[in-house]
Amino acid sequence: MKKNLMYLNFLLITFVQFIFFYLFLNFIPNILKLYFFGFFAVLIVFTYLYDNLKSFTFLIAGMLAIGFYYVLIAWIRISSNFSQLNSIIQQLIVAFLGILIWIESVYLKKIIDNNIELEKKIKELEKYNPEIGVLTLAEFLDKAEVIFTAMKRRKENGQLLVVSVRKFDINNKSKTSKTILKLVGEAIIKSIRKQFDIVGYLNENTLIVLLQNTDLAGSELVVKRTKDYIANISNINYEAIVDNIKIEIEEVGNDFAEFKKFIENLQQGEEVYATF
Repeated sequence: MKKNLMYLNFLLITFVQFIFFYLFLNFIPNILKLYFFGFFAVLIVFTYLYDNLKSFTFLIAGMLAIGFYYVLIAWIRISSNFSQLNSIIQQLIVAFLGILIWIESVYLKKIIDNNIELEKKIKELEKYNPEIGVLTLAEFLDKAEVIFTAMKRRKENGQLLVVSVRKFDINNKSKTSKTILKLVGEAIIKSIRKQFDIVGYLNENTLIVLLQNTDLAGSELVVKRTKDYIANISNINYEAIVDNIKIEIEEVGNDFAEFKKFIENLQQGEEVYATF
């Protein structure tokens, strides 16, 4: 309904604009058409470059200048056969056409801005797994490369958590691994340092967590916080969930190429051991 209404408004404005443009071509003297076309062109550019208030102020200033011009012409030609009615009609045509052009320019600018904003949101959503809410593997590796570059420069090491979840039964109902994987993902996100650490989706039942500039004690602290967060969630069987979660801790150095190879082998389900 809203879409149809917007489309109808756009068609109506365009139709009325064509009518006034026809009147403009037939009533405005040729010597003035070029100046008014220039004003309309500047108005369109001004609307796209600046906010609505500034462009509307420019529109009003232009209308006042045009009105002042016609008053001046009427005063100069007061003794001649100057038609004031024709002057008023010309002013109204230019004024209404200018307003319609401004409205349509604002409307189109809003559509363009909304499309740009939607594209940004889509790109942002593409970085995250829609079901689990953590980074996709590609985005995880992109961010990991930046982290490894920083760790290598600072001569630091990191830790990798490999979190695997199995299917299980709770309250006589079968819960899929995705449901618990999402819960575990939320728990991990709450437990890590969001400015430094990242969580990614490896496969349908495994998450990977990269902790930078930490040691085994730091990794164990994250694991403890994750379990504590899960334990505080109501209406779930904590033991049933924890018993079906396997968390492996691997120490990583600062060589991203080796790390990426390790992750790729891990994704393929191979038994691998960190050799960083």
